[in-house]
Amino acid sequence: MKEEIKFNSDDLVSISIYNVNEYPMHYHEEPELIFILSGTATLHTAFYTIEAASENEFLFYQRHCGPQHRAERG
Repeated sequence: MKEEIKFNSDDLVSISIYNVNEYPMHYHEEPELIFILSGTATLHTAFYTIEAASENEFLFYQRHCGPQHRAERG
């Protein structure tokens, strides 16, 4: 599923905060920075599965991790 990132006309970034139990497999053209505020999560890409804990951050860029990624609460 292609995710459309909404940008305001003058903004260089789009910031969203989610309380996620599971976020479906998706892809988009833009890089994505994920910062775990609390708890744990499992991040899945085409090539990797990453166990993440609070205060970990991950940058997903399509060229390095494949076009699709998803997340679930650990």
